[in-house]
Amino acid sequence: MRRILMFLFGLFASVAIHAQVRYDVQGNCPDGIGRHVYLQLLVGSLDGQDLDSTVVAEDGSFIFQGEVAAPSCAMVSCDMEGFKAIFFDGEPVRLSIEIAKSRNGKDSMVYRVKNPTLNQLASNEVSRFGADYFVRSFSMGMNELRMENAETEKQRDSLMRVNKKLEIENRQQLEDFFSHYADSDVAPFFIDYNMLKYYSLEEVCRYYDRLSERVKQTKKGRELGKQLEVMRQFAPGNPAPDFELPTPEGDTLALHDFLGRVVILDFWASWCAPCLGEMPVMREIYEKYHDKGLEIVGISLDDKRERWVRAIEKEGLVWDQVSSLKGRDDCPVARLYQVIGIPKLYIIDENGKIVANDLRGEALKEKIDELFSE
Repeated sequence: MRRILMFLFGLFASVAIHAQVRYDVQGNCPDGIGRHVYLQLLVGSLDGQDLDSTVVAEDGSFIFQGEVAAPSCAMVSCDMEGFKAIFFDGEPVRLSIEIAKSRNGKDSMVYRVKNPTLNQLASNEVSRFGADYFVRSFSMGMNELRMENAETEKQRDSLMRVNKKLEIENRQQLEDFFSHYADSDVAPFFIDYNMLKYYSLEEVCRYYDRLSERVKQTKKGRELGKQLEVMRQFAPGNPAPDFELPTPEGDTLALHDFLGRVVILDFWASWCAPCLGEMPVMREIYEKYHDKGLEIVGISLDDKRERWVRAIEKEGLVWDQVSSLKGRDDCPVARLYQVIGIPKLYIIDENGKIVANDLRGEALKEKIDELFSE
């Protein structure tokens, strides 16, 4: 009996490990005969990983069938002109692609899923929010640059009002998603793709808590829950993990070298425009408080030494700089500190404890002023 139980346990474990999700995507594109249709896994709000491709047949049909390792968000695109986000959950997906004529002569692709389920509706919102957030963030960044060059207070106030409106639109879109799709299997993917990089841990956890218990117990829901538990270790009040990395000169710098001083850990890269946009604020803070006990440690996620060193010189970064030169995905300190997107920032007090993270601009300056006024 014991051998039988052990055999059954091994069998079930093997099935669980190798469980696949079958997808069946069939579509019709009557105006696109001979065009290429692509299927990609969605690995971020706007990023795709090639999965399959086909050509629209003479009768206007196309089909994708296969398996993926787990429920996943995906994208269908005809000749890379627009796309439709879908979700692989084992249910068949039927869609149509039409070419819409416009008055200016520029045709566009219109994608429609027939009889969409809750998951299919939610998957579309994953990519839509990602695109909308990108456009709004770009507009807000441009407005902040205009504020610096504004000639009058009235112009600055007007730009601030526009940015406030864009931020409200982002929040409202978040609220709309979780009001409609908190019980969708897609919801953990939405948080992963669209929130972990851009929102505070406190906000992410608040939205995660709004997911239904059923969704939290899905594979993606459990993975996300575990990830948030790890990230909570980096919430204010927790000790900052120690690390060592090389400087541009080849020396080694460790976090414990700065005990007794306030430290800003700034994760950045030479290719990250928002990171470079924060450098004037960092420079202002450093010049104001370095002699009073402030240190900044720039942790570059570059993988090319020349680009890293060139950016340090060009931006005039006079504070300490370190890098593993292993890039964004393989930097051990970025992994240690759960850095998903940059810019990423931690403030550490004299005792080596995290006191704040992800502050920008005026909020960052106010927090440093507060620490040194104490």
